[in-house]
Amino acid sequence: MMVKRVQRSRKKGAKLPPHTLCVTRPGIYGNPWETVDEFRTWVYLPYQAPLRESFIAECKQKGIENLACWCPLTAECHADVWIEILNSCQCHVCVDMCKWPCLGTPAEIQAIISSGYAFPNLLAVCDDNHPSLDFMCVKPRRKYGKCVYLKQGKCVLHEPGLKPFEGRFAHHSKAGKKFTAMYRKIAKSWDTKQGRELIARIRAENKGYK
Repeated sequence: MMVKRVQRSRKKGAKLPPHTLCVTRPGIYGNPWETVDEFRTWVYLPYQAPLRESFIAECKQKGIENLACWCPLTAECHADVWIEILNSCQCHVCVDMCKWPCLGTPAEIQAIISSGYAFPNLLAVCDDNHPSLDFMCVKPRRKYGKCVYLKQGKCVLHEPGLKPFEGRFAHHSKAGKKFTAMYRKIAKSWDTKQGRELIARIRAENKGYK
């Protein structure tokens, strides 16, 4: 069953649905940061793997179907990030999605480099990223018909928490849907000093490789 988000209420007598886990502060699964983006970057860091594993194990043990937070359902919430982690899937549709290199922010690509996953020539500068959005970025290279990080049907960036945003967001339940707002956000992140410097760096480092 797909885990979904519900909103906590302060109304007298309000109760949460059965099989619900609260992820509000000051609990261990609460957001210690000011924004969802900061939480997403933090929780996917390699050293947070034990926290992610603990969360998944607790949800499976308790049969969790809902995550509860105070955020309105129409607003972004860090619970959505936990849901991304819980709803990761190895079905053929999701694995097929992983054959295509996923887009991420400069910070996420830099994390791949800093963790030693970028050499040799595993990242590429690409300007063919969206049918209606014109932007350039660095993303995993596609070779022999699949992403270079897809090994034996699994993304090697998943376990260390290095999978770029588009890859974490992709799921068979969302196949065929358009998420232009997400791509606009990624495009905007590359139109920065960090993004432009990273593009120039990878372009220079890839000279001489085929």
